[in-house]
Amino acid sequence: MAKKIEPEKATAAVIQEKQVSNNSPSTSHGPSDKVNINLAGEEELAEKLTGIGRQKAKAIVEYRQKYGAFNSIENILEVQGIGPAFLEKNKDKLTL
Repeated sequence: MAKKIEPEKATAAVIQEKQVSNNSPSTSHGPSDKVNINLAGEEELAEKLTGIGRQKAKAIVEYRQKYGAFNSIENILEVQGIGPAFLEKNKDKLTL
């Protein structure tokens, strides 16, 4: 037979459980502001990065297809039309 829990004790247990879960580090993989330059498509690159349109986004994807994955964030400078100003504006948004 199941043990009967008094309502006030049940409420206290739920409150305590919520407090513990709210203080725990998140393990979910929610949306990120970071753009993985080795995985992002043209649309994501164009939408999330500053100073880049469809043409430069396409150039990044084509470069990646031709030469393989970028080994460092700075390697994006090898893409035609991508310069130091682009990297400076977006360095905090880029990831591998």
